[in-house]
Amino acid sequence: MRQVTGLEFEYAGPEGITHWLGEPPGGKRGQNRTSIDAAVFWEDQDEQEHAALIEWKYTERVYGSCSAFNNAPASEKTACLGLNVWENRSPERVCLLCRGVPARSRRYWEHMDKAGIDLVAFCGVKGCPFQGPFYQLMRQTLVAAYLKQTEVQAQVVSMSFAGNTSLHQLPKMLRPLGAEDVIGAWNRVLHTSTPPLLNITAEQLLEAIDRIGLREHDWREFLCECYGM
Repeated sequence: MRQVTGLEFEYAGPEGITHWLGEPPGGKRGQNRTSIDAAVFWEDQDEQEHAALIEWKYTERVYGSCSAFNNAPASEKTACLGLNVWENRSPERVCLLCRGVPARSRRYWEHMDKAGIDLVAFCGVKGCPFQGPFYQLMRQTLVAAYLKQTEVQAQVVSMSFAGNTSLHQLPKMLRPLGAEDVIGAWNRVLHTSTPPLLNITAEQLLEAIDRIGLREHDWREFLCECYGM
């Protein structure tokens, strides 16, 4: 890293991404919009711009799930439960996010391949794999893919406390992916050319700060004040 060039909280992406994702133009950060808790922009020695898209979890037991599925009546959930994305060439025709209400005319499925998400890798998974934790990770990966089109090399990073083990527990429906946790399972469906999802604990971050002797910003005091540790 040569220098940090920017920092933005609740980052919703550059201009144009709302249409690209098919999200409501009138949506707000964190509401009907894909947003990142913190985006750190930096340049390497060759002046290539990078972005770390950080999702910070503290007390949350799970990653964000599909609200369209969660709020749908049982009769509509049947379509999601029967959608095997690895054999369906047009999943958007079934997906509750892509039909009916204009606010749900999402374009996520159009960009899966561009984002390096291999739907064939879900072979063996019964039902739409984006009902649960993969929903949030998929959307953040799409933001990274959009940034790559603007010549920014972006990578999604998950941060949490080491003791928050429930966050990484893999739902039963995703166990055919053959991984032990959510992070490992998600990385198994990404193309090798796509930067993997990184998992960094708050403890590792504090240890790194100690190693380089950075004391001008005391993260321990910050975490104590914000979260009552």
